Amino acid sequence: MVIFQIYRELENGNRLSDKDIDNFTDRLVDYLKSENKNDRNRDYFEIEEKDKIPNLYLPYIEIDTIEELLLYKYKMVIDTTKEKITKALVKTFEQSIKKDTKLKILDIDKLLENKNLIIEASTDFSSDFIEKIELLEKDREYIMELKKESLIYSMLTNITDSLGDEFKIFNRIKIFIKSFNNFLSCNKRLVINSQKVEIVINDDKTHNLKFLSSGERHMLTFLATILLLGESKDFILLDEA
Repeated sequence: MVIFQIYRELENGNRLSDKDIDNFTDRLVDYLKSENKNDRNRDYFEIEEKDKIPNLYLPYIEIDTIEELLLYKYKMVIDTTKEKITKALVKTFEQSIKKDTKLKILDIDKLLENKNLIIEASTDFSSDFIEKIELLEKDREYIMELKKESLIYSMLTNITDSLGDEFKIFNRIKIFIKSFNNFLSCNKRLVINSQKVEIVINDDKTHNLKFLSSGERHMLTFLATILLLGESKDFILLDEA
């Protein structure tokens, strides 16, 4: 019995016989053994990012690979957002030069949903429009005042319109960081930016991920696998409690 057949049986409210379960587990073990032989020399990080296969087999992941994954994911979403913000700014100035004074509707919900991502991707830009976003978050009625500053309003509208699903990846990274930091002792925290991934201790000392204990490295790998590698998979099998 293959997986989709089992799913169909369960969805229809049917119970599986002991023979069906034994048959499925035997075939699953054979499949994983085969994948193990085929995957020994594969770069799991590259496989996942290029989305070449529907299944991700992870018998063991080096901590360096996890660090590479975290840095890549974070840098990818920040760089993509920064590029879109730059294009939106250029578009705004082009509209200003052409004296295109017609204001489009600003999607406030989408803007605020992307607020943290926009802030982190805007370190190279003026803080003016960041301040406007924060004022808008505190009071949505501020939109009436914002419309009077047509350049800023158009800039925020163009930025918001340009963004896609980047915030979903960004939010998964933030959830990952928060979940892992909740696991760490109070004087340690994981920090990720576009240049590095590091552990900060007592707010004044930094170490790489190899400084973590074996239990902490295990949890880091587990959370990264579930939250960042596993989001595109239909199901995940764990071989330990």
